[in-house]
Amino acid sequence: MKNEIHRKLTSIILATIMVAGGVTFAIPGAVPEAAAQSSNANLYVSAENADTNNAISGLNVIEVVVRDPDRTVRSGDDLAAEPRVTVDGDLLRMAQGNDGSWYGYFAEVNIDDVGDAIDYGTVCTPAGLEGPNDLESVSVRCDADNVIRTPKAINTAAGNNNFGSIQLTNDAQWPFIQVYDFDDESDIVVEYEKGGDAQSVTLYYDSDPTDYGVGLELGRDRYPLGGGVIMTMTDFAMDVDPTDSDTWTFVTRDDPGTENIDESDDAYYYLFDDDGACQDRNPGPINRDLEGIEDNLYLTIDPSRDGSTVLGFRVPHEGSQEACNINNSRAAALIATNMDNDAENDANMVTFIEGDSGVFMNTDSDADVPNTFVPPDAARGNTAVINHNDDDVSVVVGHAFGSIALDDDAVGGVWNSGEEMPVTLTDADVNRMGMNDEDITVSDPAFTIIPSVRIGSPITLADADGVILDRVNTAGRDATTPLLATNGDFFTVDAFSDVGRLTPDENLRVRNVTIQGLSTGADLRAFLNDDAAQDATDLLSPRPATFQYLNFDVRSLGELTDAMLVFRNNDNEVVSTMDLITTNGYSEGQDLVPVPDAVMIGDDLDDTMVNLQLVIANDGPDGDDNNADDNTVAGNAMQDMTYPFVVDFFSFGQMGDGVAAGERINNAIYRLELEESGDN
Repeated sequence: MKNEIHRKLTSIILATIMVAGGVTFAIPGAVPEAAAQSSNANLYVSAENADTNNAISGLNVIEVVVRDPDRTVRSGDDLAAEPRVTVDGDLLRMAQGNDGSWYGYFAEVNIDDVGDAIDYGTVCTPAGLEGPNDLESVSVRCDADNVIRTPKAINTAAGNNNFGSIQLTNDAQWPFIQVYDFDDESDIVVEYEKGGDAQSVTLYYDSDPTDYGVGLELGRDRYPLGGGVIMTMTDFAMDVDPTDSDTWTFVTRDDPGTENIDESDDAYYYLFDDDGACQDRNPGPINRDLEGIEDNLYLTIDPSRDGSTVLGFRVPHEGSQEACNINNSRAAALIATNMDNDAENDANMVTFIEGDSGVFMNTDSDADVPNTFVPPDAARGNTAVINHNDDDVSVVVGHAFGSIALDDDAVGGVWNSGEEMPVTLTDADVNRMGMNDEDITVSDPAFTIIPSVRIGSPITLADADGVILDRVNTAGRDATTPLLATNGDFFTVDAFSDVGRLTPDENLRVRNVTIQGLSTGADLRAFLNDDAAQDATDLLSPRPATFQYLNFDVRSLGELTDAMLVFRNNDNEVVSTMDLITTNGYSEGQDLVPVPDAVMIGDDLDDTMVNLQLVIANDGPDGDDNNADDNTVAGNAMQDMTYPFVVDFFSFGQMGDGVAAGERINNAIYRLELEESGDN
């Protein structure tokens, strides 16, 4: 069912976007344990999963939990006994958590071949535990917090020599991993010997996990320009940490030799955490010769199979080059190597975050924005090819037809004044982010087509000569010389919707934005009087009962503190000004403001040029106070991007009694800001 959200448009309109697609994705950010299954009342094994036939591989750390009310937290000498748990017949030592449950971790000896790519900890015998015979494992790894990042804190109630209720001498020894040597393609029984009622889970160790749902899927058959490309990678073999979301980063190059990148096409574990922050560590690339999982650890991308670049890269999540350089991590070096000197884009890296156990997506932690996308200038019908596990998937650029409809049935077939009218836009090309609830707004430069309703002949930016930027400080140019952006230069106006788009060619620090030649005195006077040429002193002539408004949306430019009509003569001298907005009350940059009575515009202003001057606060579009470091510099910094805005004059009312159609006045343009009916 559509989620229709109603809004007024002067007295106005409901608007909703419906978008194509019905793909469901796993959401990153959940602890993988939450997705696990349990067939026993007291025994939980993290790898128990019917979807994978309980299979495990060489990189997995397995968590075992015993939750038994007979073995609760005790204090002092009154301690619960450690439950006896075995893995393939060998003892697994369990430590008691501060919640009363018991926890243990194990892995297969194949982790010894991983090297420094994944830090499983150092070989040790935890102090306080008896020798290896009691441990009954090949080895034990202490300091394992890089692969068990959120373990349950252990019980410390029994004192310093009995942490975890198993004689650990300090809580820094926890967690530890016990390592076993399993036969390939063999059953591994994890058993809790609960008196005469043993509970068990049978796992299956397979060095080749490709038979258990390994693969890469895309969310759509074709992608619009600017669309985010969401990839879902299913691979339980890459689920290393059973307590937290894992991340994998792939450096991808279709032709690494030409880029002179030594670490091209490598895979890295946990360069970024699940929030996208760089980790203060320096792991090497994973060893792709690990038995059975060679193909899983390759992700190659040809972004321009047909000659046109179809797939672009963003820096993985929030991990910017600047932020990574702070901790001098491997991620910093890789980003710097693969950035093409752009601190925001073209990282040529893809980072996947785990959601459900063994399910990874290349989105941020909120599952909103993927780190691969279709560039806005990609050619329709062209393809990028992604290969994972020896299988190709294609990203194809394609467009969909759109339609827009007004639901007049909702208002009884006749749209009367003051009634809300539902409007539905169906356009798959607007659905660029499959996991986002996107809204079309005038101030968002990403939306280059704004659905609009035009009535009569309003004065809009299409009538203007251009835009003047009063630069108070501009690198490389004379700051005292105003910069004129004429229509077609770096100032353009959209057809029909008359949305102006300002695209500066450099960083500018601007305080005043002047829309030049919006009208002339005579044309503005005629418009405000709806072309009535009556003599204002002739009381017998019918006067227009009209209302005039300035409609504006300049939110993209920054905080608006003032706006005025400025009348200039042919010598560019100011003849008259008319304040439209007070300093207080209109800082949002969007409003419908009454224009003073038209008779204020006298005949002596007929030949003047009418400009609209907007005064922008010192906080710029980026929200930064540009006076913070230099009190001599005022104005806001405009980056090299597009700033959409609108300015219109509206008029409403009637001439005389308004009986005839020509006596009714309505000159306005309504731009519909639409809300998507769902995330996809």
